[in-house]
Amino acid sequence: MKKSLFIFILMLLTFTTGCSSTTPTNPYTGRVLNIGIIGNSPTIIENKTVNFVPITFEDLSNDNYKNYDAVFIMKEQLAEASNDNYSKIYAELQKPIIFIGTDSLTPFISDAIDYRPKDFQEGLLYSVGLIEGTEYGFGLYNDKENEAMIKLFYSDLFRLIE
Repeated sequence: MKKSLFIFILMLLTFTTGCSSTTPTNPYTGRVLNIGIIGNSPTIIENKTVNFVPITFEDLSNDNYKNYDAVFIMKEQLAEASNDNYSKIYAELQKPIIFIGTDSLTPFISDAIDYRPKDFQEGLLYSVGLIEGTEYGFGLYNDKENEAMIKLFYSDLFRLIE
């Protein structure tokens, strides 16, 4: 009887935790980050320890980015970011650079391929970047593009930058 009760409780716990519909939350609570941003700052972020400071492509060209912990290039600026003039700059950048809203780094590091905008698709990356010369890809939890998943995405990204 005890063995049957134990198995039943184990199955019940497995079923209830496996079917949870809650979204994981893990807000960023680390040190203050200063992020240089080309494009519009994410409005979904409610974190007082992350400062977004508008910069330009010219600031990257002139090394006016070194006071920032990272540089984000937002989706509305990706077409400009894929300009052949910038690929060498990205490769030599001394800070993490993240391209928000694209699943491929190739248009930004290769002079031969242009960026083509497209909507987020399940199973693909949400953003890509270079951190200390290493290419990274960043997805959304459960491949769902909604407010909760985007908040979690940014929190995880801030932890990586820290």
